Amino acid sequence: MAHPDRSNATPGNGVADRWFPAKGEARAVALVLHGLNFKPARMKSICRCLAELGVESRLVVFTGHDGDLAALRAARRESFLADAARGYDDASRRAVERGVPVLLAGFSLGAVVGNDLLLARDDVRFAAMVLFAPAFTPRAYTHAVRLLSPAPRLLIRSASPAPFRANDATSVSAYRALFDSIAALRAQGYARSNLPCVVFIDPRDELVSARALRRLVSDRQLDQWTLVEVSNAGTTLERTLHHLIVGPEEVGAAEWSRIKATVELLLDKALSRAT
Repeated sequence: MAHPDRSNATPGNGVADRWFPAKGEARAVALVLHGLNFKPARMKSICRCLAELGVESRLVVFTGHDGDLAALRAARRESFLADAARGYDDASRRAVERGVPVLLAGFSLGAVVGNDLLLARDDVRFAAMVLFAPAFTPRAYTHAVRLLSPAPRLLIRSASPAPFRANDATSVSAYRALFDSIAALRAQGYARSNLPCVVFIDPRDELVSARALRRLVSDRQLDQWTLVEVSNAGTTLERTLHHLIVGPEEVGAAEWSRIKATVELLLDKALSRAT
């Protein structure tokens, strides 16, 4: 059995794909996907939350998010899909060994790529999804990056705080990869995404429109999705950032406890259905 934080070799600064074992007997295995230019290690709180609920996690590091800027400049939708597929195959093998289902836990870009993977491969199956600030509905001003499409290798300086960002800048190509995945999902009408899912979103999210997200869920008839509004009131991020809802440090201990309880209810329902 893999040990916590034992890595598979990756280039760059040593950040790597990792396994996080469940506490006690595993009830499920989760594919965990992080956000765009987001430090993968900051997903640990989500992995630990899942572990406490009996879920083993496979944390994937997307291309260029290990400090390799050259790889980030060359990233495409296909790059991120290949990363997610590699992680899914690992998670699926482990799930078969355990006799348990596979889940998706995705933050921002990760939520989009995980759902895009459902379109890209017919053999991918998730018993349930837990999505944090999913970037299905970026705010209008983020689309200004599209104007830079003729220069995909161009880097845009990140406004995210240093402890959270994987690199000091994000490539236009990586942004375009996100937009391409969103476009693919819209074109296919989120055809395979209507499965048990809880979505956590801060109404004040500066990158994702919560209003547009609610409209998307209604328009696409994603009736198995439950949207849960969260707040980081009282935290050090309250006045500056609302997109980073990935742990107790970002949303506060009480709000994180509420998030964990909501995830537990989803898992109890979804896993009872899967067995």
